[in-house]
Amino acid sequence: MHGDWIRPAPYTTPFPETVGSAMTYGLHEGPCGRLYILLPWNGVNNFGYFNVGSPIWNSLPPLPGRAAGVGSNLCYLYWQDPPYPPISVIFCTKGNNTNEFWCYDISNNEWQRLEDIPGPVYQGSGMALATGDIGSYYGQLCANIYLLKGVTEPSGTNSEFYVYHFPLPIYPQGRNNWNPWERLPHFDGDHGSGADLTYRVSDNSLYAFQGNQNSANGVIGFWKYNISTRTWTRLSDYNNPRAPGAYQGSALGTWGVAGNEMIPQPPPMHDNIIYAFRGGGSRIFDAYSVPDDIWNYDLPDVPSWLAERIYHGSDLACGYIPFSGMCYMYAIFGEGYPNNPNYNVGAFWPGEDQPSGGQAVLSKISEQEMVRLSPNPVSEKVTFQFLVPHTSNTTVKIFDCSGKLINLISCPVQCQEVVWDTKNAKGEMVSSGIYFYSVKMEKKVAFGKVIIQR
Repeated sequence: MHGDWIRPAPYTTPFPETVGSAMTYGLHEGPCGRLYILLPWNGVNNFGYFNVGSPIWNSLPPLPGRAAGVGSNLCYLYWQDPPYPPISVIFCTKGNNTNEFWCYDISNNEWQRLEDIPGPVYQGSGMALATGDIGSYYGQLCANIYLLKGVTEPSGTNSEFYVYHFPLPIYPQGRNNWNPWERLPHFDGDHGSGADLTYRVSDNSLYAFQGNQNSANGVIGFWKYNISTRTWTRLSDYNNPRAPGAYQGSALGTWGVAGNEMIPQPPPMHDNIIYAFRGGGSRIFDAYSVPDDIWNYDLPDVPSWLAERIYHGSDLACGYIPFSGMCYMYAIFGEGYPNNPNYNVGAFWPGEDQPSGGQAVLSKISEQEMVRLSPNPVSEKVTFQFLVPHTSNTTVKIFDCSGKLINLISCPVQCQEVVWDTKNAKGEMVSSGIYFYSVKMEKKVAFGKVIIQR
């Protein structure tokens, strides 16, 4: 596994990321997908989105009522089955020791409160929408949203796991005929602070961190839930040697797990990997290979220029840009230090040429070690200066915000720099905006972005 964090941060939030922040990726929204983010601040549940590729924040109606807090979650659903109109909504748990469950209707630009969760939700909760799990519940076609319910006390535990059956299409009387919350079997042992949940499309399964309730040797549990059989299997424990079992009994750490939630047909090479933040104030970022049942602890940490620590309110959302084969892991980092709050939204690019088994082909190398761009932002021409020697051809690829390859520049052996004239492969000037690049040099690759300002 390889890859690196794109520099600089693609987006900056208008409010600090703090306790209660959450994020999800809307694949079918906007020209290239959208990042929807909840940012509670000064008693207001600020809510909005970034169109992928645009740094402009778009405000939406705030989440009503009391402030969201620890244990908040967002997940996105898009469903279409003619002749019914498409459904495009975002589900939200508020956390903060409340049982409120909300739905934001994207088409109508409004929030609607759904049936309350059975009991309050606090830290250690995780929510995932199982896009492959559309089925009948009491004769009604439903999408299923799974919730690993958080603890109700900072040092407490919980063993509650639920599914919410959301009617498709939404009949006005549909929610009055049954209780949509159904309790499901829990894995062995309780979960606690730091628990989280994500959905993997390929095997129609959920993957979960157990949080601070560890096994006898202090290793944090990692589990798989088979939706078809409704059974749990314990996988390889998350045992990063830098921080094994760091959260036992703690209420301070939060885990963010992301696979390919909300993505109907993700690229196979990325669908085999689940990414994870350790949380708890560290900047550790790791990955789990599903085919090999192995954790990889060699991924680059979140750079300090993105965030000094990852804490309450962090989240990960895997965004696949349609028709491009490009997959990014977007991240918010949660509560920063009081005098240095987090505002950045990071983007991790797993890189190219990664086989399905998750074995590394290219070694990661930071942009600063391999290439320098000047100027950036640019109006007409940008120079890529190579900082390391190379004994074979070097390739520079330029992508637009949709992930489409718009130009490819090949450089001969020992070439020290190359100029991109900000034109596409047809010789046409590209418009102002954010563009991504990859520089591949032998077995090394670097990633970044170019900002064009005409």
